[in-house]
Amino acid sequence: MPRVSDVEKKRSHARIIKEASKAFRSNGLSGTSVADVMRAAGLTHGGFYRHFSSKADLLASALEDAIKDAMSDLERATTPEEQRKALLRYVDLYLSPEHVRSVQEGCPLAAAATEAGRGDVTVRQAASVGSQYVVMLLSRAFANKTENSEAKARALLSLLVGTVTFARLADGVHDVDDWLNAAKVTAHQILEG
Repeated sequence: MPRVSDVEKKRSHARIIKEASKAFRSNGLSGTSVADVMRAAGLTHGGFYRHFSSKADLLASALEDAIKDAMSDLERATTPEEQRKALLRYVDLYLSPEHVRSVQEGCPLAAAATEAGRGDVTVRQAASVGSQYVVMLLSRAFANKTENSEAKARALLSLLVGTVTFARLADGVHDVDDWLNAAKVTAHQILEG
């Protein structure tokens, strides 16, 4: 049986990752400070290095955790019918005004992709691996699986991330809806094609 301190360390580690995930989605990767994350997790800044080797290590772990969390419905789906339903739910939720407004709880790739692409190699690699994981889950959920399912999944992911990015830049509800509605049409074409 693990010692209480080991159990508590695991809980603290998970709490730090969850808080970092919320923080980087809200404030960006560079705008997320270790001190703020540790404070939000109810811990002192001094304990950080017992859990992570660097801020980049923390951000990579938080990004990985957030992506897995966002994709859990698709991950759990095992039959083709469950996968298809999970994919449709994912697209509908992704292209919703609620998702656009929920930066802190929204897609980690939409929040971090541009900054991760210019940043630390550890974070960039986590974003790359995470996006490949998302593409794999999306492609296996297409009803008409073909050799181009992966390409369609990449197109769908690009559409989703790009749409939410631009919708978050939009001025007013009408503009947000224009971005989302246009993307829904194209997303369903990709899903049916």
